[in-house]
Amino acid sequence: MKYRNYLYYFDIFAYFLILLNFFVIGVFENLDFSVSIGAVSLYLSDILIALILFFIVIKLFLKKITNYQKITLVILFFVMMIISLLLGVYKFGLEQSGNSSRSYFYFFAVVLFSSISTPQKKLIKGIFTLWAWFALVLILIAIYRWIFISTSSNYISIWASASGDPFRVLNAGVTFFLLQGFIIYWYAKKLHLKLLFPKIIPALLIIGVIILQHRTVWVVMVTIILLMVFLDGHLNKKIFIISIFVFIIGLAIVFIFGEQLINSLSTSASNLQNYYWRLEGWKFLISPQNMGSFINYILGHAFGTGYAREILGSTITASPHNYYIQLLHDFGFLGLSIFGLLYFGLSIRFFKFHKVEPANRIMLVLLSSQLIFNLAYSPNLEQGIILGLALAINRIPKDLEKFNIWVEDDNFLKDEMKVTL
Repeated sequence: MKYRNYLYYFDIFAYFLILLNFFVIGVFENLDFSVSIGAVSLYLSDILIALILFFIVIKLFLKKITNYQKITLVILFFVMMIISLLLGVYKFGLEQSGNSSRSYFYFFAVVLFSSISTPQKKLIKGIFTLWAWFALVLILIAIYRWIFISTSSNYISIWASASGDPFRVLNAGVTFFLLQGFIIYWYAKKLHLKLLFPKIIPALLIIGVIILQHRTVWVVMVTIILLMVFLDGHLNKKIFIISIFVFIIGLAIVFIFGEQLINSLSTSASNLQNYYWRLEGWKFLISPQNMGSFINYILGHAFGTGYAREILGSTITASPHNYYIQLLHDFGFLGLSIFGLLYFGLSIRFFKFHKVEPANRIMLVLLSSQLIFNLAYSPNLEQGIILGLALAINRIPKDLEKFNIWVEDDNFLKDEMKVTL
């Protein structure tokens, strides 16, 4: 039992560091947290991932990984990343290839760490509780910034988006995190999570997602709410209660910000210009002109190649704003297929057992939310917790009490808790 507690606190500490890193970078995204070492810049997330990789080594020594073959696809993707990085260093140098590979190593390092965690009830509840608390703090920060906006004219250079919209005080990745916080609050009672104001905070999170005006997150929001209603099998009173709070809080916010907010929401909903230039960029990135050889379609380009494309007479070098296009460009159909198989296999299993245990439902909804969000953005490193946790749960044998992930005293968990040193 003592080893079980040690491993639990070890994992929770690591997850807290991951979420704290995301929080600091998301809230203070205009600040530079890098340190230059020669020609290479070292970022806050680099230090975190180095620590996470060290934690992975420790865990591999301290515990047995049951059904490790269930994470083979993640290991295969890691091998592809390392090969691509080595080729990139040879072609473009360490700095260019390293910068290009960072987001992949961030995300999949967290996925690997989470996937070898032991999916005990205490740990899963601890992760969701941490996520909910960080979401609560983030929405309070957003509220503070909106209040500041209403009383000051100096907000543009501090928090506003690149478009100058004063209500986008948090970026799309953070807004998506808030939406996932709403999902956790939705299932809090069924998961026996002890969270503050379980009826008011979900309404506040939904209002926040709407006001922050990231349209991709709007699409995710509508889709996952419909999915949750479908999985629950009926419209329960929770929707009615949350809707009342959304209406009341929404009226109060409209009263405070008035026409400025209404005009901003209207512009965000009707402006489709971004979609047009993104679509043109996607067409070019996967065109034979850019992909080149057949091998590149299968295995992708080396890290450092970049995403330069000509759109309406301008050269764009930013990420494609579509993770699937990015995967196809960087890792070819092989890498895209590995990524797709990870999510497809997990989603099928969680859907199959969604009526057995509410935790299966929340994992299915969270994975589905990621799949939709990835249509416009790359996943941040904290999203690796969700995919990795799903893989950890997937290592539980299928016949184990009909995939009840709350099982505590079975041979699977006992075997994984054995310390080898």
